[in-house]
Amino acid sequence: MIRKNTCHYTIETPIHASGAIGIVRLTSTDASTFDASLAHLGLAPVRVGQVRRMSILDIDDGIVARWDDCCADLMVHGGRGVIEAVTHELTNRGVKRACDSGESLRNRWPEAASDIEAQVLEALAHAASPRAVPILLAQPTRHAADLSRGVADANALGHLLTPPFVLILGPPNVGKSSLLNALVGQEASIVADRPGTTRDTVAAMAVLDGLTVRLADAPGMAAEEPDEIVAAAAEIARTLEGAADLVVLCGDSQSPPLSTDRPSITVATRSDLDSADWPHDHAVSMKDAARVRTLAIAIRRALVPDAALNDERPWSLT
Repeated sequence: MIRKNTCHYTIETPIHASGAIGIVRLTSTDASTFDASLAHLGLAPVRVGQVRRMSILDIDDGIVARWDDCCADLMVHGGRGVIEAVTHELTNRGVKRACDSGESLRNRWPEAASDIEAQVLEALAHAASPRAVPILLAQPTRHAADLSRGVADANALGHLLTPPFVLILGPPNVGKSSLLNALVGQEASIVADRPGTTRDTVAAMAVLDGLTVRLADAPGMAAEEPDEIVAAAAEIARTLEGAADLVVLCGDSQSPPLSTDRPSITVATRSDLDSADWPHDHAVSMKDAARVRTLAIAIRRALVPDAALNDERPWSLT
């Protein structure tokens, strides 16, 4: 029988973006049980120095590369969904992620002078947002100081390390796709001056005032759904709404925004054409870069407030 926690995994490729190949590394603290661990996962036999193509956990057709007696890489397609499915199945089969397995981070980061420094290096290796870097670098000093004041907002730290999900939601043909393109800074969405252009969700990574977010433009949602295709698109939008960390509710002078139970910012689009007479937090024209920038700052502040960025108390890094 395989002893508990002798095998664990790490994700060796970027975890916040897709790529051609994703690498999940399996390692063990006990070379004598590593072959049995691989067999238990259906990944044997693979000898040291051997590379084999096989089914990875019945999820993806990939490559297993065995580097030494207690290390092997699982090379799968690099989509985030594939990586998440592989790591979820590893967890289900009793293989923990290295940082959760009891392995000391000092072993992974031998250059660290303390446990806190090792935690900081681990967080820096996976931090998605530029704003996370100076805060993380300040942690050893902050943890060495008086801790009687407690720790800073863990939710804000989570958003800095892992991109939050921001959904652009509203009626059809109010400029949601144009807004996504303006926030991303490139053509990520199909834009046309007719209703129903976006039937599927278009998503992209964006850095908004130093905060990396997963930004999605949902299909338009109307009070009435005239056909099955529009109804299916609206159902996609409602599902995404439930998963969003923040909803950007859009409308123009002719079509006010919908309501939501999620944290939200209300935006009147196409402000260069006409003024909206319904209450809104921001009025934006995609031709006005300054207003788009102001909205980007507002999104960042809604997810990571200035008070959290300026909080000099230590972060909890465990």
